[in-house]
Amino acid sequence: MARDFELRPFRYDNLLAFLALLGLIRALDHARPDWRVRAYWRQRGGRGPWVPVVWVEDDSEITREDLAAEAERGVLELAGFQDFGGRQRLDFTEEEFRGLARNASKEQAEVLAALGSDGVLQEKKGREEEKKVVVAPTPLCTMFGQGNQHFLERMSPREPGEKGVAVPLERRQDGAEVIRRTLCEDWESQRDRNFGGFRFDPQEDRRYAYQYADPKSREGKIGTVPGANRLAAVAIPLVTVFPTRNALRAIGFALHEDGRTVTWPIWTVPSRLSAIRHLLAHPELVAPMPRAERLRPHGVAELVRARRISVGRYLNFTRGVPLWGTV
Repeated sequence: MARDFELRPFRYDNLLAFLALLGLIRALDHARPDWRVRAYWRQRGGRGPWVPVVWVEDDSEITREDLAAEAERGVLELAGFQDFGGRQRLDFTEEEFRGLARNASKEQAEVLAALGSDGVLQEKKGREEEKKVVVAPTPLCTMFGQGNQHFLERMSPREPGEKGVAVPLERRQDGAEVIRRTLCEDWESQRDRNFGGFRFDPQEDRRYAYQYADPKSREGKIGTVPGANRLAAVAIPLVTVFPTRNALRAIGFALHEDGRTVTWPIWTVPSRLSAIRHLLAHPELVAPMPRAERLRPHGVAELVRARRISVGRYLNFTRGVPLWGTV
């Protein structure tokens, strides 16, 4: 027997939602491989916005609460491979990175392969006394200490605390309840101004011109969705990076005339995570004008593209735009 779960709060044009979907599949695969989890997208009534669906194979009657509980268990176990001993910033020197790679387990090596490559180095920006040559970071990294925001700190949502993605939406809620709300309830009702996210959500792009209060103040903060960031944290290892002649690239990312972009597929065939990873790495995704005839045989019905932008000293991702006009 199988059951599918429609994730209506997950918007197809939101990078955070897409990564949260991948993180959910990866966490469930880790915690319950017997469920043989698949995912796909469908349009309600054959038109309108694309909505992701998670398909679970099991003989028992699985509820959304079960889904959230097993996802939380998978997140906690996977997050253990993303712990760098309390290190906060993604600024490894070549020697440090190679040392980690030499001693890494298979799971840790997968994490490192998504964070950087010792084949591409860059000078770390900052005060003169802090300058050093470091491994170039993944383009998913949007924070380098500005505003006391740290990427590695938020990649390890292991224990509830006062900082980073480990903080529950409410202090008395456990992680499974936070994830359940993310799967089932409108995201706008869950935004937490005190929670540290990854800045993948386009809603976190705060501009002075569009705010009633200073974006640096608590009143001006929009906040982010804790459960979505908790799931996205364990999806980051799926976005592998690789060195090119003069820069570090990541699957799905490209440099176009309008800046750095990230493109993700919308597929309509129930697919396991291994098949989805092949789609993410398809070279047509990063073409300036991707050809539908190259991807539709793989079940891809749409591509969505967002830009990585600088807003003052912060980095953000814009809302994604469908490239083939199916929405």
